[in-house]
Amino acid sequence: MRASITAVALCVALAAGQAAADPVIIRMANSVPANSHMNVRIFTPWCERVTAESGGTVEAKLFPANLIATSNNVWDRVLTGVVDIGYVSPSYVGGKFPKSRVTEVPFLVGRSAESSIAFWKMIEHGSLAPEFAEVKVLAAFVYPTSGLATPVTPIRKMEELKGKKIGVGSKMMGEWAQAMGAAPITMVYSETYDMMNRHTVDLVTAGWTGIQPLKLWEVAKGYTTVPLGSTNVVLAMNKQSYAKLPDQGKAAIDRNSGEKWTRELAVFWDQVADEGRKLVEEHNATIYDPSEAEKADWAKASEPVGEQWVKQTQDGGKALAEFRTERKKASAGM
Repeated sequence: MRASITAVALCVALAAGQAAADPVIIRMANSVPANSHMNVRIFTPWCERVTAESGGTVEAKLFPANLIATSNNVWDRVLTGVVDIGYVSPSYVGGKFPKSRVTEVPFLVGRSAESSIAFWKMIEHGSLAPEFAEVKVLAAFVYPTSGLATPVTPIRKMEELKGKKIGVGSKMMGEWAQAMGAAPITMVYSETYDMMNRHTVDLVTAGWTGIQPLKLWEVAKGYTTVPLGSTNVVLAMNKQSYAKLPDQGKAAIDRNSGEKWTRELAVFWDQVADEGRKLVEEHNATIYDPSEAEKADWAKASEPVGEQWVKQTQDGGKALAEFRTERKKASAGM
């Protein structure tokens, strides 16, 4: 009898020890292909770093390509804990992040570096903090600006947009298309290739960062480099998921997030944009770079779109001024 009791106690102890040794799984989700540059060069290495630095107490796992969350539902899945960390594009969450749309204002964003730091600062201690109060924001970034891509020759004059069907990924870009006399067709990022390939649209708003993961060089033969605005992304973590982590796991997350990770992401995206343009050039597409005078004309024609956003958004003017101020500070610090 004693032997049996001892054996049972030993099994229980071993099982308890094994359970204690099992790492806590952190599920990170996004909607882009598994082999995309962001997954291969950014998110997979991040998961590996966090796992290693946690001393085996957590295991960060990446679930790409809509496996457990899509662009449209990832925010809700983070809030409910289905996903621990989500790659959230606020532009896909209708009505939830009105002031975060500031980066979509045409002719405001250029490259990612300064804009991403400005956006992070606004979340960390500025006017955007209330919009993300439900989650722990690990990092944030603004994509390098979007231009126009077509399956034929590039757009050279604004007048050529009239009557065209333009694939857009945000409400403000849709408003811009309408202001230009075009017909906006709403699309999500992953639909860009198919919509161009099937000629569902005449052109799309697209940045150089989308060339590699979407293989746009296969269907887009003309590009116009006008800074039409940009979308942003936050890496949002469920607060309860973070709170439940062992101390070593929390420390690993903290060391690899915040402004540090934001800067890393911004540098990465500017590099990807440069690579995207080079890839297009290698495939003999035609790129049209408008002159400064031409850009000024485009910017002037686009002003009503930004003005309308300011009018429709509570404290929109304040958010716009804050973004410009933070971006100037970021630029001076580089």
